[in-house]
Amino acid sequence: MELSDLKKFVDYKIESNCSLLYYRWKEESVEMNEDDYKLSITFLLNLIKEHKLRNVISNQLDKKFTIGLSIQDWMANLFKAVSGIGVEKIAFIESTELMIQLSLQQSVEESMKFQDKTSVLFFKTEKDAYKWILDKKE
Repeated sequence: MELSDLKKFVDYKIESNCSLLYYRWKEESVEMNEDDYKLSITFLLNLIKEHKLRNVISNQLDKKFTIGLSIQDWMANLFKAVSGIGVEKIAFIESTELMIQLSLQQSVEESMKFQDKTSVLFFKTEKDAYKWILDKKE
C-alpha cells in the first residue's frame, strides 16, 4: 500500500505540543480489507515510534471497517508494542455503527489483558477525548 492509498482510508496529524497522534478513519474505510487495515495501523504505529508520542486519539466516527476475529491476535500484539514504546493514553472516539464499535471494544478489551502500562478509554466526543488526554492528573 502506498502512502496515497493510506490517505484514502485515514487522516492523521501530529500535535507535538501534547505528544499526540490524532487520526480519523474515513468512510472509504468500507473498502479496506484486513491487509489494508494492518498496513494502516502499522504506518500509524511507526509515526508514534518516530516522533516518540505518548498519546493517541483514534476517531472512529466515520470508520466502516469491522475488526474480525481473525486479526484479534494481531491486535493484541499491537497493543503490547504500543505499551512497550511508551504510549500512556489512547482515547477512542466511538463509532456510531454498533457492530463496528462492538468489534473494536472486544478487540481492545482482549488486547488490554496483555499489558498494563497504557490507559485506554472510549468517548462519545472529540472534546471529551482531548480533555482526558490533556489531563495530567493520571
